[in-house]
Amino acid sequence: LGKMKVSDDKSANFKIKNIGQKPLQLSNISSSCNCTFGQVIINGKESDVFGMHNVSDFAGEVFPGKEAIIKVTYRPSIMPVYGVIEREVYVSTNDP
Repeated sequence: LGKMKVSDDKSANFKIKNIGQKPLQLSNISSSCNCTFGQVIINGKESDVFGMHNVSDFAGEVFPGKEAIIKVTYRPSIMPVYGVIEREVYVSTNDP
């Protein structure tokens, strides 16, 4: 998400397009750190925001030819660190 101050919050959207023939199922959203959060947006409907310790009961489907957005938010003030870091948001799918 680029260079940030510890006091910053920053979000980015990542598109997932279903190029398959069957619905793409998205579930089990989590993150690698308490400071990083994921949210799925399908057809304008937003899931809850999930983090490292939230139990995600979200399940959504992206129909063939359609897209979903994975919104990732990083809040470094929750766990301040300095220097280059990597954080991840995880989403399970039914796509092998």
